[in-house]
Formats: sequence, structure tokens, C-alpha cells
Amino acid sequence: MRLKKLELFGFKSFFDKTVVSFRPGINGIVGPNGCGKSNLSDAILWVMGEQSPKNLRGERMEDVIFSGTETRKSLSVAEVSLTIGDIAKELPPPYTPYGELTLCRRLYRSGESDYLINKMPCRLKDIRDLLIDTGAGYKAHTIIEQGRVDEMITASPMQRREIVEEAAGIAKYRLRKAEALRKLESTERNLVRVRDIISEVKRQRGGLDRQARKAEQYKQLKENLQTLECRLAHQEWTEWTQANVSLLEKEAKLNDLGARLVSELASLEVKQTKAKLALTQKNEDLNAARQQVSEVESGIARLEGRIQTLHAQRTEWLASRAQFDQEITNIKDERQSLEGEAEVLKQSAEEIEETLPENEDLLSENEAAVTALEEEIR
Repeated sequence: MRLKKLELFGFKSFFDKTVVSFRPGINGIVGPNGCGKSNLSDAILWVMGEQSPKNLRGERMEDVIFSGTETRKSLSVAEVSLTIGDIAKELPPPYTPYGELTLCRRLYRSGESDYLINKMPCRLKDIRDLLIDTGAGYKAHTIIEQGRVDEMITASPMQRREIVEEAAGIAKYRLRKAEALRKLESTERNLVRVRDIISEVKRQRGGLDRQARKAEQYKQLKENLQTLECRLAHQEWTEWTQANVSLLEKEAKLNDLGARLVSELASLEVKQTKAKLALTQKNEDLNAARQQVSEVESGIARLEGRIQTLHAQRTEWLASRAQFDQEITNIKDERQSLEGEAEVLKQSAEEIEETLPENEDLLSENEAAVTALEEEIR
């Protein structure tokens, strides 16, 4: 496995698209200070997943995007592609069939970033897992910048161990172990939470059981209430029926009283006429008689209004009763008609069954006669 090609666009000092090809063997880049030699190593480090702006010699990650010059405007995106060749059967699935691999990283000034493997979108984790499986991580021995040699010489035993483990290809197992331990810790926290939830559910179950019993009790009480309401409705219907009978009796009494009052009124009018003809000089007595007559007429009017109301109610009740009686009579007549038709049909069926053998014999004789006639005609 070796580096084959590096493509840069908008990364640090590379405004134009720049392609750097690496041939087999040792490749060197020579140039004066400030020409961008270190930016190439930073680009390789960046495309391999570096997330620390400090390691890229910047304060913010946006500093890797071309910021512009006096003659060129700034860009809004930085893109670096790194092509690795001669890796047939050295990659983990699903990249095993590939003999060449291209890693790509884009960064926008809005803060959004894209990662691609062979032009297919992926995650940063996918790139790191892929590189660590090939022994080419973005740290340790893969890229050794200025001052890193002295740092490796003076490194502590633990730091040297990390470098050796990555060079030997076992760092990935250490990272996977750490990730598995993190997952186990997360699982333990989830289990604790599940236990808390189970205890909470158990605690709430008693309340839910009480609520269920209350609901069952409510259902039973509701059924009892419906029964009581039906009984109350029946009782009210009985009371209304009795009240109807009582009102009918009162209506008859009021009719008699009205007749008597009408008769009395006629008698009073006669007396009033006689009094007017005979006693015209007694105006005061006449006024008193008129007042009495007026009071009697008011009472009659009230009684007549009450009589009319009772007549209307009676008419309505009698109409409803007549309608119900008519419907019952119609149903009985229809039932008797259907029973008669059923009896007639039954008798017809019995007669047909009785005459069926005779008709079959007659049919056979007629067929024989027809056959004889046809033979005689021929």
C-alpha cells in the first residue's frame, strides 16, 4: 500500500486545483520557506480525519479554507482527496475487492463537512476504521512533522508503546476495546435506568390496580344507575297516566261548573236588565252589580282557557291512542291473512302430492298413444 495521488482545492494556500502525484520509492518536495510544503502534510493529515485545528497550525477549523489575497477572493469550501494504491485484498469488507482507494473531505464556511470514500458519502468513523485496519492511522508514526523525531526519542514508555502498537497494527484492537468498554458502560447505565423504570412501574402498578378496581366499581354503579333510571321512568309513566285520569275527571267537573256559571250568567244578565229598567235612579247599586259581573266574567274566562287546554291535551291523547289501536288492528289482520295463505299453500301442496302418481301414469299413457298415432301416420 502506498500514496498515489493528492488533490487539493481551496485548502490553505492552494487556491487552484492542485494535483501531487507520488511515484514508487521516496518522493521529496523542495522549495523555499512559505511555499506551502507543510500545507501538503497538513492536507494529508486533515483528509485522514484530524479534528484538532492546533495540529493543523490554526486556531479554528475554518482556517484551512483559502482566506483570499489582494488579487484573489476567498473561497467558501476546501476539499482534499487522497488516493491510495496497491492495496488489493488488504482492506476490510466491503472494500476488499478494491485495488485503489480515494478518501475525500470537504469543509464549508457554514461549518458543514462531507466525508467520501470512492465518491460515496460516509462518516468520519468509517474513514478512521478503514485507515486503522490498514495500519495507516492519522496519528503516531504515519506522519512525522518537524520536531516529532525529538518528541519520539524523548517520549515516555507509554507513548512509545502507542507508536509501536500502531506500527504493528494492534492499535485498532486497543481502540475497539476502548469503544467496547464505552458501550459496556453505556449498557450498564441503561440497565440501571431500566431497573429504575421497573421499580417505578412496580410502584405505579398498585395505583393502576386500584384505578382498575375503581373503574370496575364505576361500571357496576353505572349499570345499577341505568336500572334505577328505567325504574324511575316507569314510575313516572305510571304517575303521568294516573295524573291524566285525574285531569280528565277535573275536566268533567269544570265542564259542569262552566255550564252552571253560564246559566248563572244568563240569570244575572236578565236581572241586570230588569234592574236597569226598574231602578235607573240607583246608579250606585248598578255600578256594584257591574263590578260583580266583571269579576264573574274574568273567572269564566280563566275557566274557559283551562277547559280549552284540557280539551287539546285530551284530543292529543285520544289521537295517539287511536293511532296505536289502528296499528295493532292492521298487524293482527296482516297476521291472519298470512296464516290463511299458508294454510291454502299447505293444502295445495298436499293435493299435488296426492295426484302426482295419477298424473305420471296419465302422462305415460298419453306418450304411448302419441307414439302409436305417429306410427299409424307413418
